[in-house]
Amino acid sequence: MKKKLIVALLATAALTLTACGDKTEPEESATTSEVPVESNEAGETSQSTEDSFYTTDLDLSVEGEPEVTDPVIENDYVAIGDYSHLEIEKVEVQEVDEVQVDTEFNSYMAVFDKEVEVTDRDTLEKGDIADIDYVGKIDGVEFDGGSAQGDKLELGSNRFIEGFEEGLVGVKKGESKTLELTFPEDYDNEAYAGKAATFDVTVNGIYKVESPEITDEFVKENTDFESIEDYKQSIRNEMQASKENTAENTRRSAIWAELVKNAAVKKYNEEKVVDYILEYKNYMESALASTYNMTLDAYLSNSGMTQEDFKKSALSNALSMAKQQLFLDAIAEKEGLQATDEQFDQYVKDYMTSINYEDEEEFWNSFTENGYDLEEIKGTMRDNIAADNVMKYLQTIVTEK
Repeated sequence: MKKKLIVALLATAALTLTACGDKTEPEESATTSEVPVESNEAGETSQSTEDSFYTTDLDLSVEGEPEVTDPVIENDYVAIGDYSHLEIEKVEVQEVDEVQVDTEFNSYMAVFDKEVEVTDRDTLEKGDIADIDYVGKIDGVEFDGGSAQGDKLELGSNRFIEGFEEGLVGVKKGESKTLELTFPEDYDNEAYAGKAATFDVTVNGIYKVESPEITDEFVKENTDFESIEDYKQSIRNEMQASKENTAENTRRSAIWAELVKNAAVKKYNEEKVVDYILEYKNYMESALASTYNMTLDAYLSNSGMTQEDFKKSALSNALSMAKQQLFLDAIAEKEGLQATDEQFDQYVKDYMTSINYEDEEEFWNSFTENGYDLEEIKGTMRDNIAADNVMKYLQTIVTEK
C-alpha cells in the first residue's frame, strides 16, 4: 500500500513564535501542525476549485509598518534596525511540581486497576460502580439519549444530572427505582434544559475498583522501570524538559517581539503568501474532517462565518508567516546562518525518526507521491534550519534584565 506522508514544513514552524494575525479554530495553525494532502492515483496533489477565491485579489499592502531607525539590513523586501542590543525580561524556568509528578505517576498506575464485583453486600454506596439499566422520559415519552442498558456508573462521578447518582445510594442489587429529576437550566441540550424528567432505573450489579499495592517490585515487574522512584524520575525529567521548552519558546517570542519593533516589510512575495494561504486552508480542511468529520463549508456555516471571513483569517495568518520568513532570511544572510549540509543531513534524520521512516529513499518518495516538489521541500527544510540558527544566535546576544 502506498504511504501518504502528511507534512507541513513551513519555515516559521521552527520558531514556535506566536503569529500576529487572527486565527480560526481549531487553535493549532498550519505553522506547527502536519497538513494532510490528498493525492490521486497519479500522485498529484488535488486542488479545491475554491482555491482561486482564497488566493486572488489579495491585499498585500504594507500600510502601518513601523518607520525603521538606522537600518542595518535593507533590501527590496525588508528594513531591519540594529538588533545587537535587544533587551527582554528575564525568563525563568519553572520548577517541577512534585504534586503533579505524583498525580502523573498515579494515573499511569491506574491502568493496573481492576473492576471487581462486590459480593459481601447488596446495597449501593457512594463510590461504587453501579451496573444499571435506565429509561428516561419527559412528559411520559422516552427521549433520545435518555435510556441505556448495562451502563457502568460510578456514584459520585457527576456524569449524570444532579440527583441521579445520589438517588441510587441505598438501592439494592436487583431493585428498581424511579427518579424524578429536573434538567438544569443551562443544560447543553437546550431541548431538555429546565425540563422535569423521570428515570426508571434497575440495578443489575455492584462493582468497585481494586488497585494493586504499588511497590518497587511491582513497578519492576510491570513497567520498563526499576523502581517507583526510577519511574517518577522519568516523569520528572519529562516535565523538566517541557518547562525548559516552554521557557525557550517564551524567550524566543519575547526576542521576536523586540526585534520587530524596529523592522518593517517593504513588500511581500505574493507567491509565498499564496503558498501559506493554501497550507492554512488545507490544514483546516483536514483538521475539521479528522476531528469533527466536517467540511470547511459546513464549519463556516455553523460558526456564522463567510468565505470572505475565512479568507481574511487565512490571509492574516499567511502575512504573519511571510513577514517572519522575510526577516529571518535577511538576518540569516547577513550573519551567515544559512543551513549547513551537516545540519541538513541531521534535520532529515531527525524528521524521519519523528514520523517513523527508516529508509531515506522511501522518505523522499513519499513527498513526490503526494505531489510535492522535492527541491521546494528541501528548500523549506533549510529555511527551518536557518530560522532556528537565527533564533539561537539572537539568544546569545540578547540581554535579559
